[in-house]
Amino acid sequence: MVELVRIKDKFQVTIPVQVRRALNMQAGEYLQVVTCIDGVLYRKLEQATAPPTPAKPKLSIVAFLRQQHASRSREEIDREIDQQRDTWTS
Repeated sequence: MVELVRIKDKFQVTIPVQVRRALNMQAGEYLQVVTCIDGVLYRKLEQATAPPTPAKPKLSIVAFLRQQHASRSREEIDREIDQQRDTWTS
């Protein structure tokens, strides 16, 4: 089955109804995304086998700056932000 879909402004695509029905897809299920030489492959996964994607912690700049001393240099603040980003999961 070959279907044509359009990429929307936020890089979203809609899975055509024929594909959803053929694969018995339901909202909330997981798809595995695999990059290939000539495109992208989506594989349906069972809910039980798909690990939840860990959410990246949001860095509150306001909270971060409140905790810091006003005398810190821009370089020190940038270095601290980079260190915090390194702890985030990909």
